[in-house]
Amino acid sequence: MITPLLLALLVTQPAPDRLPERSLVDGWRHALSLGWVGTSLWSKEDSQYTVHSLAASYLMSTADSGVFLHVSFLFPLQVRQDGNAYAAGDFYSPALGLDLLVGWEWRWELPGRIELEAGPGLHASLLTLTGKANIQSFNAAPLGIGGEVIGRWRPGVNAGGAALSVGVVVAPTIDFWDPLHSSQLKIGLSLRAGVAVGLDLP
Repeated sequence: MITPLLLALLVTQPAPDRLPERSLVDGWRHALSLGWVGTSLWSKEDSQYTVHSLAASYLMSTADSGVFLHVSFLFPLQVRQDGNAYAAGDFYSPALGLDLLVGWEWRWELPGRIELEAGPGLHASLLTLTGKANIQSFNAAPLGIGGEVIGRWRPGVNAGGAALSVGVVVAPTIDFWDPLHSSQLKIGLSLRAGVAVGLDLP
């Protein structure tokens, strides 16, 4: 009598819930990037100032849909004013910059262990070029919006439970206001492009 009841209870016992499968594009991403940044600023007097810089960046994002952060340290190499080009080191020392882009990203899985990430964000930057003797210093802090696109490829190498990835990053921005020159900036455009090496956490 007891045995049939036990069998009936086992048969009617609900199956344990299955854990949802984790997305392959989920998890944190950390990367270091080396690249180039071109920044052009137009004044309301129609003058154009362009700075070409080497950029060393830290890139981070949090999930298959989540927050991203790009922090770049800029080392200006060339400056242009109204079509005339000059080596930054000949006229400015130090010549440094900082660029920040933070926003929201989405990721997509592509064939061949490739991952694509893209999203919009808020942009802030600072350029400080200290003039040498008899040269006027140049400073700017343009603020605006931008976006990022990152393509990652995983060669199949793991380090401490994280997958090694290599890729490329492109981040265009458009700026509308400069608190250092609030009455002078007409518009600012910048583009950062570089290569990246990172660790992808599951």
